[in-house]
Amino acid sequence: MQRSQPAATINSKLDNGLHVVFAPGVYTLEQSITVRNANTILFGMGLATLNCPPAAPCISIGNVDGVQVSGLLLQPGRNPSPTLLQYGDGNVRGGDKTRPGVLSDVWARVGGPNDPKDYQQVADVMMTINYDNVIVDGTWLWRADHDVTGLVYNQQNPCKTGFQVPLMYSILESLSSQSASTACGEGERERERERERMREVDRLLNISYGVCFVLIKRVSSFTRLMATM
Repeated sequence: MQRSQPAATINSKLDNGLHVVFAPGVYTLEQSITVRNANTILFGMGLATLNCPPAAPCISIGNVDGVQVSGLLLQPGRNPSPTLLQYGDGNVRGGDKTRPGVLSDVWARVGGPNDPKDYQQVADVMMTINYDNVIVDGTWLWRADHDVTGLVYNQQNPCKTGFQVPLMYSILESLSSQSASTACGEGERERERERERMREVDRLLNISYGVCFVLIKRVSSFTRLMATM
């Protein structure tokens, strides 16, 4: 797909059972890219960048197995987003372990390309996983500590949580303002996680923060987690 293609056209292709390859560029979406079919592939070339539509995620994946998303950078648009990517609606327990969903090399950022004096990039959560048996690999979730104007001050470009997910491994989150990750379910296990402590520079005190490791917190018993080996 070219960046001039509206999201409605992309969704029509997806509904017809096609896969989508995004050419390099920045896509400003008027609606979410919505995946309703199992085993769908979304592939970005050159780290294609998706800007969220107002009050909606860049990508919304239904309660379907085997969806593969890779090579994309997700970020809010000019209006706040509840999440940048959502897999599952949270109303159905499911997920075939023989056909897991895969999010590989999918990056997200809140802030960076915008001038915060013009508008703030805002997201409650960068990625939300509400479905069992989804593998997330090679993911960087970044709340900007600097942007096109320089250093970020005073909680600009806020993001409350980097990741809300049943289970995770090998992810890197940077600078989310309230919690690094939120795990939903029973028997949370955490492995190979690291998070940079917010090192936002305070305008008056000029204080920066280094690296801090933060445990995920339990918020729900809805989902039974898939174990990792």
